[in-house]
Amino acid sequence: MKFSLGKFLLEVCAVIGLLVIVSAGALAWRLSEGPLDLDFLRPQVEMALADARGGRKVTLDGLALEWSRDRRRAEATLRGITAYDEDGEIQVEAARGAVAFDAVSLFKGKARVKSIRLEDGSTNIYRNSDGVWSYGQEAPLDQIRIEEKGTLDLAAWRDLLPPLREAIGVNTFERVEFSGFDIEIHDAVAGLRWGARDTLGQWLASTDGIMIDVSADLEGEDAPEAIQLTFYTDPGVEEFSFEVGIVGADPERIASLLTARDLPFRYEGGSDIVFGGEASEVDGLRRLQFSAASENGVFTRDEQRYDIAAIGFELLYDVTSRKLDLTSLHLETDRLSGEYKGWAELGSYIGENAENTEDAGAPFFLSGTDINLDVTPVFEREWNIEAVDVGGVFFPQEKAVDIQRAIARIGTLNGTANGRMWLEERPIPADEAKPAGAKDQAGTEETPPPETRLKFAARLNAQAEGRVSKREVLDFWPVNLGAMSRGWVDDHVLEGTATRLDFKMDLRPEVYERGYLNNDSLELVFEVEGAKVSFLDDVPPVSGASGVGTLRGNSMTIDVKKGELGGWIMDDGSIDLPRFHPEGETAVLKTTGRGDLKSLMTILENSSLKTASEAGIEIDPLKGFGGMDATITWPMQSVIEDTDIGFEVEGGFIDASVPGLAGGFGLIDSDVDVEVDNDGLILRGQGRFGPAPTEFSWVETFSKVEGEDGHSRLEATAVVSPDFLNAFNLAARNILAGEIEVQLSAQGQGRDFEAIDARLDLTRAAIDLSEVGWIKRVNEPASGVLRYARDADGRTTTSGDIKSDGLELTGEVFMRPDNGLERATIERIYSRDRMDLRGSLLKDTQGRYTVDVSGPLLNASGWIDGLLDFGASASASGRPASGPDAGVSIAVDDLILREDASLKNAQIVLEAEQGEVIKALVAGSITDSKGLEATMETDEDQRVVSLRADDAGWVIRVLTKTDYLLGGIMNLTGRFGKDVGSAELRLNDVRLKNAPLLAQVFSLASLQGLTDVLSGEGVLFSEINAPLRFREGRVDFLGARASGPALGLTLRGWMGLSSGELGLDGVVVPSFGVNSALGGIPIIGDLFVSRQGEGVFAVVYSVSGNLERARVAINPLSAVTPGFLRRIMENPSRPPPEFDDNLQDAVPEDVGSVE
Repeated sequence: MKFSLGKFLLEVCAVIGLLVIVSAGALAWRLSEGPLDLDFLRPQVEMALADARGGRKVTLDGLALEWSRDRRRAEATLRGITAYDEDGEIQVEAARGAVAFDAVSLFKGKARVKSIRLEDGSTNIYRNSDGVWSYGQEAPLDQIRIEEKGTLDLAAWRDLLPPLREAIGVNTFERVEFSGFDIEIHDAVAGLRWGARDTLGQWLASTDGIMIDVSADLEGEDAPEAIQLTFYTDPGVEEFSFEVGIVGADPERIASLLTARDLPFRYEGGSDIVFGGEASEVDGLRRLQFSAASENGVFTRDEQRYDIAAIGFELLYDVTSRKLDLTSLHLETDRLSGEYKGWAELGSYIGENAENTEDAGAPFFLSGTDINLDVTPVFEREWNIEAVDVGGVFFPQEKAVDIQRAIARIGTLNGTANGRMWLEERPIPADEAKPAGAKDQAGTEETPPPETRLKFAARLNAQAEGRVSKREVLDFWPVNLGAMSRGWVDDHVLEGTATRLDFKMDLRPEVYERGYLNNDSLELVFEVEGAKVSFLDDVPPVSGASGVGTLRGNSMTIDVKKGELGGWIMDDGSIDLPRFHPEGETAVLKTTGRGDLKSLMTILENSSLKTASEAGIEIDPLKGFGGMDATITWPMQSVIEDTDIGFEVEGGFIDASVPGLAGGFGLIDSDVDVEVDNDGLILRGQGRFGPAPTEFSWVETFSKVEGEDGHSRLEATAVVSPDFLNAFNLAARNILAGEIEVQLSAQGQGRDFEAIDARLDLTRAAIDLSEVGWIKRVNEPASGVLRYARDADGRTTTSGDIKSDGLELTGEVFMRPDNGLERATIERIYSRDRMDLRGSLLKDTQGRYTVDVSGPLLNASGWIDGLLDFGASASASGRPASGPDAGVSIAVDDLILREDASLKNAQIVLEAEQGEVIKALVAGSITDSKGLEATMETDEDQRVVSLRADDAGWVIRVLTKTDYLLGGIMNLTGRFGKDVGSAELRLNDVRLKNAPLLAQVFSLASLQGLTDVLSGEGVLFSEINAPLRFREGRVDFLGARASGPALGLTLRGWMGLSSGELGLDGVVVPSFGVNSALGGIPIIGDLFVSRQGEGVFAVVYSVSGNLERARVAINPLSAVTPGFLRRIMENPSRPPPEFDDNLQDAVPEDVGSVE
């Protein structure tokens, strides 16, 4: 069999492996039964532990081999471990532990401890007042007595390296673990006395270096909840890094450990803090890291409380480059929230190369997103900023920051900014400073306050584009920065979107002392669209406006490119608010626009002007389109009265209609220039005023007294109708027709004119003054002036004069508001050949009129025909008299009654009651030797009339327009009632000449001689008696008798005064004196003469028809028939039926008559 060495060695290894397995199994079985006491090895283990600690003593109370279920392995366990220092003082005690030995050293027969684990132990770590750190079981009280709290001197970190290096150098452990330790920490310098409970840690050593990791729960005054320390170093402790994590720390206490200064803030609430860094013993600190996180804390500064819901940040500081990086900051507070990061370069202030000069600055950059910043009450509302980047330089010595570039995004607005902000020392005003030596309430003398205080100042430029609302602009405008400017924008800018903003600020501390900004302190230029701005409460806001606004510290201007004001399109405009503080400067709004007249008047009516109300104009019917320049001014003060607001409006309209300006008329289809201001309204133009083509100027001066109408003035040149003049209280319709050229001037309050002056060119008008016998035809020259005036008491005066060829009328009428007509004066009323009179009319307090008229001429021929129409007038009316009481006196040199008949020196006197004439007198001279007098008086319901004239023929000619009678004397007496009248007419020595009806009778009766006399010198009647009755426009002859030397006759019948129809009969007696002589003999006279006025021989006649075509008939037998037989032959005319003057019914058939 061949020997193989390799096979042999393999078999040996297999046997050894089998033995190991068997041994391990046996050992495991044994350990499962309980620990295996190794106390016999305790001295060797104690020695090995001491060797690992550099020879410092270690004692054990017990040593055993146990199975660790947690680690699933067998361990050498220790009990009662005590470690001593070089002086033999106890440093560390532990209830139990475990060790691991180096296997190689065991094969060599030497025990070297590779690692150790300690559980449930205790020790003390302390620093004495000299700053020397030590640890041991008992701290020397004389060295760690804490008299007052101090600070940690972080600059002395190198003092920790020697003891640490010594501890590393004397220990050969590769791994040390400990848990459940209680460690008392005493720091005489910082004034700490904390306890670390349930401390857990480990020490790992390798050829690369040392790692120490310790964590513990802390207790004690101002102690955090827990702490964790991780430390890495090279074997020589020359290069190292560390990280300290603190859970539930009091930031205020932590800060007090780092600095002795009193912090200006407090923080209530636990924080988790991580502090770390990298360092070199030679180069010093290279990098520092600091991070913290906290929730539900309270930050207090200057007694101002800020609730912090959450905060977390991390700072990295590169000592070599002196750059501080804020890698992240998450902040949630009641004042500020967001996500931030940034950096700052601190080389000018930290390190050996620090300049520390005033012009040395620290560049920085800060970026934030989703920022919510509550800046109230400095600003009105919190800020919501989507993103912001700010880069600049911080100058601590100057307390200033230069912002080289800032970029922000807020909604749709993207903006950039640059500038400088700083804090400046300013003297405290004397009224705010406390006097030196002042004492508080407890009587303790107070320290005098500083003589200066810091004030914020800034010089900034910013630009932004996007779309930002007024609300967003105000959100970034400090409440007390230009407060009056800001308040005006807030109150008066109702809507709008700014699309571009240019901002400049030069805010100096002196503005705080003055209390308001200069214009140079602030300037914001903005482009705006869709703006709605209200300037005054009673003026509609400008809406839909676009333009450019400039807001300065104490003023504001806006240039409007377009907009709308109460329905008016604004083509251009400007707003100038020249000074917000102090109050009183005048603000000016100017606009140029176009629109309709109705919209303009609505704007003015709704304002304090009340233009339409003041002018009495109804707005709804207004028409017209035009353009307008408007200026509105008002004082820039907190309280504005209506009278403080100024308006100036100028413009023009085409096709304008303004109804109801005066007399029911208004402008129609007119071109109008308009001027409106606080004093009044002016309308000028051409068009139609009612029906009249007009050039006009209407001036309305507004009243300054509430409730009173303003003053109106109308100047117009027009071609008008009589209706137009009537509308202005000038009664012209009754006498005028056609067109009148008028120059009209009217003044008054509102539509109530107090004075009117109308100059008339009547050439193209017809004038009908037929009552005075004058008529002017169209195109005959004529002119006139009419005037109307009313005084403050309401008395009115209407006067005028009209002149034309053959006509002149001048006079005036005075009226009272409470009593109507007061008096009238006729300076002259002249109509060629008709009248030339002057006179007056006076009304007394009882309402009685007194009329006094006189003059050289009055033609009354047109009135005479109505004098005999007694019954018809009375019957037709049937109404009781109604009218004023009056007394009339008329004196006329020449009273013309007919064309060839006039009464000289005529006097007419009338008395009337209730409009009814109760007494009358007419008197005058027919010739120098002949006169006329007529009277009328009333007796109950009847009028008693008396007339006496020295020329009866003249009177008959005047009354009947006939000249059949000549000369003679007339006496007439009568009584006239309402429906009927009777009279007795007596004529003496009158001649009848050229009477056609009587001539026909003479001709038929073959009385040729009488016919010749009648057509010659006339037939003389010595006496005529005629009883008369008047009724219903008819006169009845009840039996008239006429007698004279050559002729006698009788007359019965009737005649219509207006129609001329008649029915008459009677007897003609030739040679009346001889023929009637037998009439005086009794019995025989009655038989042969028949009746008084007849004769023995007489002719019976009758007349019927009308005056134009009368039918005359006689009975020839009656001439030779005695009187008693002649009555049988008479064919008397029957009177007409009652109330009927029909000729056919009144005249019988002429049977047997000869025509």
